[in-house]
Amino acid sequence: MKIYAHLALTQNESMALKAKVSNHTLLIGQDLDPKERKGAFHTCDIALGNVPSDWIKSSGKLRWMQLESTGFGSYLWLRDSPLKEKLRVTYLKGMFGIPVAETIVAGVLCLYRGLDRLVNLQAKKQWMLAPIRPTLRILHGQRVLIAGAGAIGSHAKTLFEGFGCEVTTLGRKGGSGDIDSMEAFDHLLPLVDVVVSCLPATPQTNQLFDKARFNLFKPDAIFVNVGRGSAVDETALIEALQ
Repeated sequence: MKIYAHLALTQNESMALKAKVSNHTLLIGQDLDPKERKGAFHTCDIALGNVPSDWIKSSGKLRWMQLESTGFGSYLWLRDSPLKEKLRVTYLKGMFGIPVAETIVAGVLCLYRGLDRLVNLQAKKQWMLAPIRPTLRILHGQRVLIAGAGAIGSHAKTLFEGFGCEVTTLGRKGGSGDIDSMEAFDHLLPLVDVVVSCLPATPQTNQLFDKARFNLFKPDAIFVNVGRGSAVDETALIEALQ
């Protein structure tokens, strides 16, 4: 088999990959002249990395593409393409579940416990606990609503529950979420303290967080978006913040 690697690799990574596929022909894009890369890709059966969509459309040999991302929005067109009959696309589903979930909780804790302000004061060698203390909040016992019940959402739910939070996840119909309807989601929005979006980029999630939904938020709610930006109406978000 002939493999094309559309990846930014260190020397050690490149050597390790070559050793893993030593029984096959490996072409590493970054080692080729940029003008030769598309042509080299078209000679391959397997691709590693997120190659440009237009390369795929003009490829006749490609049989498997392993993406280096958890998202695949740029390749959704394949679902309605004749290529789907002969091309298998796989991606890194679940790989970032734990680290991103930890980042979500870290960000919320930072805001609840005033760490953002305390770090700035520390840099200035100032001690102002008295005015800050009344503004600090406790994460324990807060209500959290997570849009997305995949790897990130499920890990985040576990972490928040470890802090004694009441957590509800929104998932697909018949999926692993606690709720699966927007009616239930909208009912909970005015009641929760933290809202997290872990949504992918799909036609169904586009602009899901719009002006109407931001208007349902509690005034002091925290909104965390670690999913695709297309799920959020940025103009509406700015208006809500102002």
